[in-house]
Amino acid sequence: PPRQPPSTLHSFPPRHSSDLVDIRLLPNHPVHGDKLRFTVSLDGAEPEVIAYETKGRSEEWKENVLRNQAIRKIVLPVTGKKSHQLVIKALDEGVILDQVMLYEVNRNSSGI
Repeated sequence: PPRQPPSTLHSFPPRHSSDLVDIRLLPNHPVHGDKLRFTVSLDGAEPEVIAYETKGRSEEWKENVLRNQAIRKIVLPVTGKKSHQLVIKALDEGVILDQVMLYEVNRNSSGI
């Protein structure tokens, strides 16, 4: 039978009308092909595909290696439900989740 991709489920209470999510992953190279992708879904919504592969020894690759994390940021619209479920699922081999951080979106300055 086909192997299911690894996924993780995070539950959190609503605090704001929208939250910024930092998804921090280990800075790997693709194992097969040229993609490193994962999906993010909030409360069963259609998953959003996010890629984080880098090409060669780009500036982003250098920063990721020095920090030992590749970071992707997304803004999630949060409704008035009592709790929310965030599902992160690897699409490609080599995706290793390190941290998930949740912040309030600050609309007063740069928007984040």
